[in-house]
Amino acid sequence: MEGFPSGQRDQTVNLTALPSKVRILPPPPSIISITYSSNLEIQKSQITPSWSFRGLFEKKIDTGFSLVTTALTRGMPLGLEKGYLLEMKPIFAKGLFILLLLVLVGAGVSHVTKHFIDYPVYETAALKVLKGDVSNLYDLKRNIPGGYYYPYFFALAFSPFAAMGNVLGKWSFLVLFFCCYAFVLAFSLKMAKSFSSIGSIYGFLSVLILLSTYSFNDALMNANIGLILLALCIAAYKVSDRSWFLASLFMAVAISFKIYPVIVLCYFVWRKDWKLVLMTCLLTCGLMYGLPILIYGFNRGVELASNQYFVLSHFGNHWPYDSHVFQNIPATAMRLAELVHLNKSKAFDLSFGLSGILILAFFCKSFLTRRTENAKGFQDRMFVISLALVPMFVPVSWYNMGLFYLPLLGCVVAESFEKKERFNTICLTAYVLFYCLCTPDIIGRPLNYWLAFRGFPFWGVFLIALAFGRQTWLNYQEKFILGKTIT
Repeated sequence: MEGFPSGQRDQTVNLTALPSKVRILPPPPSIISITYSSNLEIQKSQITPSWSFRGLFEKKIDTGFSLVTTALTRGMPLGLEKGYLLEMKPIFAKGLFILLLLVLVGAGVSHVTKHFIDYPVYETAALKVLKGDVSNLYDLKRNIPGGYYYPYFFALAFSPFAAMGNVLGKWSFLVLFFCCYAFVLAFSLKMAKSFSSIGSIYGFLSVLILLSTYSFNDALMNANIGLILLALCIAAYKVSDRSWFLASLFMAVAISFKIYPVIVLCYFVWRKDWKLVLMTCLLTCGLMYGLPILIYGFNRGVELASNQYFVLSHFGNHWPYDSHVFQNIPATAMRLAELVHLNKSKAFDLSFGLSGILILAFFCKSFLTRRTENAKGFQDRMFVISLALVPMFVPVSWYNMGLFYLPLLGCVVAESFEKKERFNTICLTAYVLFYCLCTPDIIGRPLNYWLAFRGFPFWGVFLIALAFGRQTWLNYQEKFILGKTIT
């Protein structure tokens, strides 16, 4: 499957090409004008092709990865509606689950040896921290895409992997990715089981793996830390009833790595966990700004914060917010505005404003009630929605951030199976067709670009979120504006 490296997104890597070969693709069809840098090089990908046994094995893994997941995903909507996937015999369900795990592990091994594109960026920054050379932590020239733009704290947290050496560090980071993925799958399973019957657990997990294959593959290829942030947010939610301080620590670490988990923090504002929210803000400030000041002094600490702000402010110079790889609300609105010759900047602002108002209206009435009046099941559903809002609103939303939809997808799958609702089945079918199968390897680059530019993958995601939101509204109408009070 083709992905879009988060360090060099103008280059794509074709997993089914010859081993260790990077294919630099030409600009997309001339629907919109995008400026491409002529100085795009990925040093870690400059490996001469070889016909080694390992290379042939990796080629088989990559080919199998595309073929197996494509074939199974195509038949998923029918399998869910008829109950085949969730009621299959245990031996077949376990067999399918093990097969998919082997395919994912094989893809992970392939990515570590050939891609893992952002890892050298993390490693270089962490080595600078270990050597005390933090004055050059950020590339202030920003001549080419890539470079380190995370807070100092992430480079410090990554230093144990850098200290292991390149090979052991990479493999350890890969293991961390699979642990986080397993954690998210387990949480999605628990959420689904709390709302409805799911039949075969292994069959259900197989469905979740198939629905998240494209996003997880992109995360593995790019070594993007979005999956780690998702796991930290879920961990915060799981421990929040037992330890508000530990939950605030998990949230603070996530926000200190990248700012966008603050969207999930808004869930705890809705739940009125004021101690958790306040402590998260204090710990985040301490980790992002206090820690470098404590270690290097006030001037150097302020300089690090200023330099990071500078590189973030120039982020959009290399990756336009209306790029077709961003399947979210603002990017989709900007591209659609361009198709009808409207102002893209106004479309960006308007889409943020209108969708923000709708989200506030969705959460408003239940926020105004006492926390004890909101049942645990209702709180679970609102947290799942909060996770899904992250990739919908973050302007730079790569495909790997689709993993934030995984708990929501699990609930929709389970409820579709139990209640046999045709609407949910239609939404799942749209998600499979427009998001899972709308990839360059499956439908070709020109058609993929045409569909992605018009937001078809986003509409697939939107319908899934609509199905879950609709079911939430039906189950708890008294919690929403215009909903009926159930006596």
